[in-house]
Amino acid sequence: KPKKIAIIGSDGISRRYLLKGREDLHLDERMMQFLSIVNHFMRQDRASHARCLRARHYAVIPVGPRSGLIQWADGTIPLFGIYKAWQTRQMAQAGEKSGSSARPSDMFYDKIIPALKEQGITRVTSRKEWPHEVLKQVFSLLVSETPRDLISREIWCSCLSPSELWSKTNMHARSMAVMSMVGYVIGLGDRHLDNILMDFESGEVVHIDWNVCFEKGSKLKVPELVPFRMTHTLQSGMGFTGVEGPFRVACEKALRVLRRNKEALLTLLEAFVYDPLVDWTAQKHGEEAEASKALTMRQRNAHAVSVLKRVRQKLDGRDKQNDGNTKLTVQEQASDVRRCVKVVKVKWQVEMTIKEATNIDKLCEMYEGWTPWV
Repeated sequence: KPKKIAIIGSDGISRRYLLKGREDLHLDERMMQFLSIVNHFMRQDRASHARCLRARHYAVIPVGPRSGLIQWADGTIPLFGIYKAWQTRQMAQAGEKSGSSARPSDMFYDKIIPALKEQGITRVTSRKEWPHEVLKQVFSLLVSETPRDLISREIWCSCLSPSELWSKTNMHARSMAVMSMVGYVIGLGDRHLDNILMDFESGEVVHIDWNVCFEKGSKLKVPELVPFRMTHTLQSGMGFTGVEGPFRVACEKALRVLRRNKEALLTLLEAFVYDPLVDWTAQKHGEEAEASKALTMRQRNAHAVSVLKRVRQKLDGRDKQNDGNTKLTVQEQASDVRRCVKVVKVKWQVEMTIKEATNIDKLCEMYEGWTPWV
């Protein structure tokens, strides 16, 4: 299991780290370098600097091929912790015993199984054959049972004055915007509730666990269909304007900076692709590890090279979103030039990604462990 340790530096200050084993942290280290460069470009842009746009990052120190240290994100709490605390309060009000709250997967199956039975479908039926309307119905029911103000209420409780609430809400919206655009460009997936942390001192979000990036999420057993996490509770956390106002403006500013510096970013990512320390095709938690050992370096990086084409399309403004009904692989998206002919303005590119991220037809198809109803 990962261990939390404290290291006292030469300056006498104690710093906390997470010691992780059985996991290659070289990819996380490279992504932190990428975020550092992104922040450099944000500071150079007058409009982005004035809005304090930045991506929160932390130190990642690989100490071996399967172990390393990760800087502890002090003062943060996972979104799942917020959701779990709400569940505990609900059980206390209902007089139920603590510790008996259902996991997200249990909540999902408690509703989907009866709904499938009504359609004459058993649980053993392949998920691909589950009716979309049933999934959408269950998703809507779970959303209705989850308070929309789950995040905004916590931000409000952490503030001592209206001005502090205004400041934190705006910072939260801007932080969400930067990480949403960065995540969209590099194809960051696996954004479940434990992989997004909230810092209530500043209102910023911190993303952890970068193993599923460069659109590897689209190849999971239950494919990820959205470019970033933007559920109804997260929209509420950004104030009464939701995805409009500060969030949309910050998205446009951040994406404009990324597109303006695309050559530098692509050069950096290209260096990552050919890094012999990083295996881009390795599955999370060591799955298919034995099979990957037999692959040559060129074969292992073939997927990453094709994904880089997708990154260039996004930074060129040629990324046309799917209609929601067509499932395309990364390779198909990279080769289908008909979808990437016209260059769109930053404004419309942001509009398309927000629509895709908030599309109920896509969210209801997401894996239950991703908890799309929170």
